[in-house]
This record gives sequence, C-alpha cells and structure tokens, in this order.
Amino acid sequence: MHKLLLLFLLPVSLMACECLISYPVCNGVAASDLVFIGTVESIEPAFLDPWNPARLTLLPTAEIMRLRQEGTPSSLARLKAIYSRLYPNMPERFKRQMQKSQTHRELDAVVHEIAAEGIQARIRVKK
Repeated sequence: MHKLLLLFLLPVSLMACECLISYPVCNGVAASDLVFIGTVESIEPAFLDPWNPARLTLLPTAEIMRLRQEGTPSSLARLKAIYSRLYPNMPERFKRQMQKSQTHRELDAVVHEIAAEGIQARIRVKK
C-alpha cells in the first residue's frame, strides 16, 4: 500500500498532447474534432507540475512515509496538514472526509480518491 500511495504522490511528467511525441501535429489535427493552441497557466496540484521548479520541495516524501509508519494520532494530524497543503483546492467533500478520518487507513482512502480526480490544468486558449 505504501508503494501505491507513492505512485500518486510522486511528481510525474505529463504531456497535454501525445501527438507531438508519437506523430506529427498535422496527423493529430486530422484525427481530432477539437484542436486548440494555448498556454498552460497553472497545474494543480502544484507538486505534480513538471515545470514548477519548487515541486520537489513541495512533496515531503520521507516525512510522509515516516508519519504513515508511526500510526499515531499526532502523525495522523500531521499527515492531514501535509495533504491539505498538497491539495489546497480540493473539493469540500474531500476536506470533510479528510477531517473525519480517524485512522491512517481512512486517510489513505481519501487521499487515493483525491488522486483519482487527476490533475487540473488551467489553459489560456489562444486559437
């Protein structure tokens, strides 16, 4: 379970469009009904933004792992604070679930749900 959690928490590189990697843009345009040109203004959660130079300092992996192993009420409270900071714009339902979590297992389940929501990119469309 620890390794599964790390998969959701560790920074990963993401591409908005695979077409630049796998085949020319003109093929991507021909294969899609919707094409736009734009600029990514922000990515949330910020610790998953591959272009954010501070992203690695945002994710205290060693501390998270240590706190998860402790399994104490104080470590649970500290984990809630860390996750709240990592996901500052999480929907209210997740905030409530997180605060109601009474065990590390319950908190893990909430974090897993939050991570399953994916990454949100705010894009300024130019064309």
